[in-house]
Amino acid sequence: MRLRAEQLPLVSSIEETISKWPEMSTKQKLGASAASLITIAGPVARLVVESGKAKNTTPDFKQLATGIAIDLRDGLDGKVARATDGVTPLGKELDPLADKLDFLIQEWFQYKRGDLPAIHLGLRIGRDALVTALRSHVMDISDGEANVAAAWYGKASTAVRQVSLRSTGLPHERDIPHLRSAHQLAATGLLLYSGVKNVKGLLDERQKYI
Repeated sequence: MRLRAEQLPLVSSIEETISKWPEMSTKQKLGASAASLITIAGPVARLVVESGKAKNTTPDFKQLATGIAIDLRDGLDGKVARATDGVTPLGKELDPLADKLDFLIQEWFQYKRGDLPAIHLGLRIGRDALVTALRSHVMDISDGEANVAAAWYGKASTAVRQVSLRSTGLPHERDIPHLRSAHQLAATGLLLYSGVKNVKGLLDERQKYI
């Protein structure tokens, strides 16, 4: 069965947000708009930073600081939306998609520079695609009522992933043999573990609405 455009989670969330918009207060609208801008700014800024890095070079201070700042942006959009009561269906759908796009940009460029093996790239992309698609499906069939928030293991694997990506190319990797392989393996392993746990949790949540 083919899905119509309006049945796609992102499209339906846009339609729901548009219908809700006239009823929102100015504070809510400003909060929702600010949160969306923060969400979108992450992948855009990451693309600029990553495209400016050269192969076989150590990230300079500006690149490293910018990368960490973009990492810290994760979660800020949600805090702004909740603080202003500007949470919208679009924001709920856009946030995890932007986070996954952010990681995809980083890992694709690291792969292109020869810093991340293809097997790690493939496993991480596959894991993210599966979890994101299933999360969107559960949100769709539950009309946004399902609990799809990341558990502690998801947050932990994301933190290790971020540290691994920031560590790649830094001087200490040249001083400690196999350090890069070790932290990349740890990051991918934890991501696969959390992915399995996420899928199980989402499937259990799905059973409540079918």
